[in-house]
Amino acid sequence: MKYISKSTLSGRFIYDYINLLPNFLDSLKEDKTKFSYEYFNKIKNDIINAKEISELLDFNSQEDFFDIGDMILFDKDVLHRSVRLEEGPIDTRLAFALRFISTQSHYDLNRVKKLKYAKDNFDYQGSSDFNEIVCKNDNEKIIDSWMFKKDRDKRIIF
Repeated sequence: MKYISKSTLSGRFIYDYINLLPNFLDSLKEDKTKFSYEYFNKIKNDIINAKEISELLDFNSQEDFFDIGDMILFDKDVLHRSVRLEEGPIDTRLAFALRFISTQSHYDLNRVKKLKYAKDNFDYQGSSDFNEIVCKNDNEKIIDSWMFKKDRDKRIIF
């Protein structure tokens, strides 16, 4: 795992940047050469995945080595990525991602709509519909979601 300390560069800007895309792309709807999933994907991802930016991020990253059973905890503002598995004693590796949220977290319907822009406009299926179904109302506490009703008390860590 490679990551960049938030004191070096917080990844918060990625969320702010992505939130700008829907209004920008709406302004391009008449331009069929730009209003496409390919263009959306390029401007969404090139900011962080361009070769020169990758080199800059790699230079400033830390890389930790983990044994089986080790874990790393970080929040969504930590820029990170897996490191290529080099030749060695194992052919593959598995990782398990567990996401935690505060019991005080609220649903942001506007942000969810912006995140599903590609689904709504380009028939992009995406990886999950969790954001769209976890809550129904803006500002609803996520812990009060219908999804957690049956076992809410088992999900809270004190």
